[in-house]
Amino acid sequence: AILLAALLLTPPRIWPFLLLGALPAHLLVELNSGIPLRMVLSWFVSNSTEALIGAGLMRQIDRSPRLDSFRRAANFLVIGVFLATFLSSFLDAALVAWNRFGTESYWDVWRPRFLSNVLATLALVPVIIHASGARLRRLRDVPVGRYVEGGLLAAGLLTVCVMIFLNEGAVPVTALAILYAPLPFLLWAAVRFGPGGSSASLLVLSLFAVWAAINGHRPFDASSAHDNALLLQLFLIVTYVPVLTLAALMAERRRAEQSLRRSEERFAVAFRSSPDALVIIRQRDGQIVDVNERWVSMFSYPRTAAIGQSLKQLNLFRHPADGDRFYAHLATQGHLNEVELQLRTRHSTPRSALVTAQGVMMADENCFLIVMRDVTDRHRAEIELSTQRAELAHLSRVVLLGELSAAFA
Repeated sequence: AILLAALLLTPPRIWPFLLLGALPAHLLVELNSGIPLRMVLSWFVSNSTEALIGAGLMRQIDRSPRLDSFRRAANFLVIGVFLATFLSSFLDAALVAWNRFGTESYWDVWRPRFLSNVLATLALVPVIIHASGARLRRLRDVPVGRYVEGGLLAAGLLTVCVMIFLNEGAVPVTALAILYAPLPFLLWAAVRFGPGGSSASLLVLSLFAVWAAINGHRPFDASSAHDNALLLQLFLIVTYVPVLTLAALMAERRRAEQSLRRSEERFAVAFRSSPDALVIIRQRDGQIVDVNERWVSMFSYPRTAAIGQSLKQLNLFRHPADGDRFYAHLATQGHLNEVELQLRTRHSTPRSALVTAQGVMMADENCFLIVMRDVTDRHRAEIELSTQRAELAHLSRVVLLGELSAAFA
């Protein structure tokens, strides 16, 4: 599990050095336990194979090891936790049989190896991955309330774990039911502290549960160590999977909300500072939701007076029939592309505008964003230019006629 986390956090070119670094750890721990050297080397091969399968396949789908989205959490659970362990357990059990180490059958070796390595991967890999991404300098920016909440969560979880796993005066009937007591704290960690907080909380629960199972405390007080281990593994695996998935979903939702908030802030800045007059109206009733400063200056209506009214109620259209056609077109087509409309201001000053409308979603309600580009000055300039051209043409004709008259005279 530790090797898998290390492989996920480093580029593939570093992997051979990590595998070489893991070999002395295997030799140091297992040779001191009296295990034959050939069996130690065999277990090193099977464990390294599990880590390589998990890391290699996971990186093919997503290069980020963080469990901060449903897709990444599913990638980790399906491949890193279950598939890699499932496949490597066949090799592990075969190597045990080849070395004739122990008296258990092939499947009696395969099953506990599979469950124990699944549990180890669930317990250690998420904690290592998220701890590696922690930055001490960021802790100074965390609000005090966040520290208080984290302290309350830790104190509550530790208290419940002590009461469940360290109290020997258990009532047998409630021994299994009290395993649900840490669940509210695990959900709290998943919702409020994301994958990092939930994985740390789950690790604390695992340490207490393992200690209770080793010492035969409730509810792991079965008659055999084999049954205790099986009950512990199934309890923790079933707890880990939904809690880690929920934490990933909450992190993904929180990130989407932050992205949406940033988009709304950028839209608000662009809306307020646009050189064109912008107005947002609701689709269901045509009432104005918001206007920008350019719209206020263009039509002389205060923002507070415009909101809640419709464009027709403000008598914005110089020809009422244009207003009817405008709303009818939006209702049928859902958009408008640079249609020139004759409008008027609050003081009945005529305005010409190129109007564009597009459907948008504002505060979970369907609206239209209407862009009104003022072309009144352009029309006035075109009229003046046309008048000047006509005057010049007339003057040219007069001059030409005078020259012709002088020539004939």
